[in-house]
Amino acid sequence: MLKITVLVENSVRKRQLIAEHGLSFWLELDDANILFDAGQSDAYLRNASQLGIDIGKADRAVLSHGHYDHGDGFRFFPAERSGWPRFFAHPDAFAERFGHDMRQAGLSWQPDDLPGFTSRLMYNTGTMEIARDTCLCCRLPELTSTAGVSPGFMIRKNGALQTDLFLDEQILTSRQKDGLVVICGCCHPGLLNALACVRQFYPQEKIQAVIGGFHLGQASDEQLDELSRALQAFEIDRLVPMHCTGVPAWCRLKAFFGDRCLLLQTGDSITF
Repeated sequence: MLKITVLVENSVRKRQLIAEHGLSFWLELDDANILFDAGQSDAYLRNASQLGIDIGKADRAVLSHGHYDHGDGFRFFPAERSGWPRFFAHPDAFAERFGHDMRQAGLSWQPDDLPGFTSRLMYNTGTMEIARDTCLCCRLPELTSTAGVSPGFMIRKNGALQTDLFLDEQILTSRQKDGLVVICGCCHPGLLNALACVRQFYPQEKIQAVIGGFHLGQASDEQLDELSRALQAFEIDRLVPMHCTGVPAWCRLKAFFGDRCLLLQTGDSITF
């Protein structure tokens, strides 16, 4: 069983909850509780409290990639009360990052800034199982191709600025009874790259759901139509575009996938 609760997303329709530009999921599995991203503030903690979720019971924490709207919320994690869970990230997640017009896009903290954090930090530079039948995978452009990587982003590595290929972006895949559930942060390496990666590691298994940010805000109608046709080949039961996907892209995907394309907002839950 997998239950996913949206702790933070760009939109909200429920009273006493807070939306922000960011993403945070609470994953309840049979053998683990996983905090996947933490938005950009303490909003995920306040929302969790309203929803009756004790963040201190997290067994694992995952940083999908090193952007502020997915990771700055970890500064507020209640480690003084419960200690840090095992924390999974790629080393590049803590590099200096820039978005369009060279605006700062990276995290506002480093591992040494958070007491007790480094002893629980586990670097993932490939694939890693973090719970039963639940894995993380990064370095997606190297596993597939660089086609589809979000343009306009930069990263400082070894003292030099270079195009950000988002080798740090981790996707989570969990095997459930009706197929694989794939959870994405922003899909900066490209949604099709992410799904191609899943196909490499699970070649015979059905993908029943893909949930998260798809980073399609700048995509043209023609690009969205091409993507939709390519996605149809995967025969996905439920597609849940969120966060950085963008409203026009969500509407376009909805037109293609109908009832299979869902809208989840802050405070909503879905169970597999």
